[in-house]
Amino acid sequence: MMDHFHSTPRMALVCLAALIVWLSFQSDALAPLAFLALVPWFMALRGTQGWRGLTLGLTFGGLIWLLLTWWVKVGAQQWLLLADPGAWLVALLFSLYHALPYALFGLYQGLSRNRPRPRT
Repeated sequence: MMDHFHSTPRMALVCLAALIVWLSFQSDALAPLAFLALVPWFMALRGTQGWRGLTLGLTFGGLIWLLLTWWVKVGAQQWLLLADPGAWLVALLFSLYHALPYALFGLYQGLSRNRPRPRT
């Protein structure tokens, strides 16, 4: 059952989902894979608590943005004249900022899981 699913398999599913999104941007023929990436991400979020959902969402969004916007590092090196560590820090902060909606979705999913359901 997914309720007692350990965090390592969850993180593996999140990484798999981010990799599928990255693959979907590599070719027009692979573009439909982006919809398939939601399956492992939702599987990872299923049954989580609020803060774990936030962490999984931040990881998913951060990996997607870091994989797809690696060129931010190049721009930081050339335009801001930063060395490699500073340029990677700029790229990481850029990715984490853009990952906030994914993190908030994970938090919402985790918190809404614990809400009482209305009786019918």
